[in-house]
Amino acid sequence: MSSDVGYTFHRVSEHEANLMKKLHAEGSGVRSIAARLDRSTDTVSKHVFKKNLRGGPLVHGRPQLIDDHLFKKIMAKYEDMLGKASRNGSGPQEVSIAMLKKTMKLNMDEKTISRAFWNREVYLRPLYEKILLSPADINERNVFGVDNKNRTPYGWNNFVHASIDNKNFPVYLTGKHRHYASRRRIRGNYRTKNSKLTGKYIKPSASLKFNTGAANAVITCAIGAGKVLMWHVTPSRWNGSAAARMYSGPLKKALQKAWPNVRGARRVLEDNDPTGYKSNLGLKAKANNGIQTMDLPKRSPDLSPLDYSVWAEISRRMRRQEKTWPASKTETRAAYLARLRRTAMSLPSTYIEKVIGNLHKRCAKLVAAKGGHFIEGGHDGLL
Repeated sequence: MSSDVGYTFHRVSEHEANLMKKLHAEGSGVRSIAARLDRSTDTVSKHVFKKNLRGGPLVHGRPQLIDDHLFKKIMAKYEDMLGKASRNGSGPQEVSIAMLKKTMKLNMDEKTISRAFWNREVYLRPLYEKILLSPADINERNVFGVDNKNRTPYGWNNFVHASIDNKNFPVYLTGKHRHYASRRRIRGNYRTKNSKLTGKYIKPSASLKFNTGAANAVITCAIGAGKVLMWHVTPSRWNGSAAARMYSGPLKKALQKAWPNVRGARRVLEDNDPTGYKSNLGLKAKANNGIQTMDLPKRSPDLSPLDYSVWAEISRRMRRQEKTWPASKTETRAAYLARLRRTAMSLPSTYIEKVIGNLHKRCAKLVAAKGGHFIEGGHDGLL
């Protein structure tokens, strides 16, 4: 059938196997026999000398290739499978190579199919944000109100004291809910650089929810100085008062500990959340505690390091931990939140530095795209 390296094995008829032996007995060499029968020298050697034969006469043939005609069919089926969820209103879905192979009954291994995508510059890329910046909103020297042109990845890690963001984390306590979480995660879809923007490539709506029976957790996370500086759970509702308490308490403490020698205000990258970050109470708390914000452009594609990588990485690690758990295993909400925090706090410093340093590349791409979509992830950057 198939191997792990993209080769297809075909059975050799008894007549052909005997012919190989006969030609060799008559004095023909392995190379000569291989050329005459259009087989590989490895195949001929195995049958002539009966080495490494398992389960009958098999031949290790040429690498199997997918021509343009077959690839066109594969791509059409992939697009059809990708679009079904969008058409029925359940939002984008991920279609894996394994799913594609099974549906089309392709007699080849998954790496062969993957290679066909890669050879045509069709890569697995993260989903797009729904809305774009206008060209007037962006220019080379003013992405966050600062000059990005000459700022290096190392420079970003020293310039941004903290990047913060909020996330409403679902809490999955049972096997059924964990199974849902593992299926719902969408890494992205295969597409070219110039794929037409459709619902298949846009991030799912926040309204697509699943009731786990446990209250979601509102998390505010801050990263900087090569680590997770703060992991703050809002005990009740997120609003101006909650934001003010976060700025004045845990964030201020984390910034002072990580950056003790900073003179003047400490720079924090955040979005334009009107409920908390930009509320009157939130603005006042930042002014009183020496916090200067670098605001994400409105309606921008992902430019927050937490949005474009960290949240997904934490979820990926949580699902990986749960992969071998029995379906009967349950957690309390407190235990789940404790594990979530441990997972976040254990992110390696090299990863955090790489994520923040990636701002250099992303800002340049956003400028080049004049505020439009730019290639994210796949073979070109982080998620």
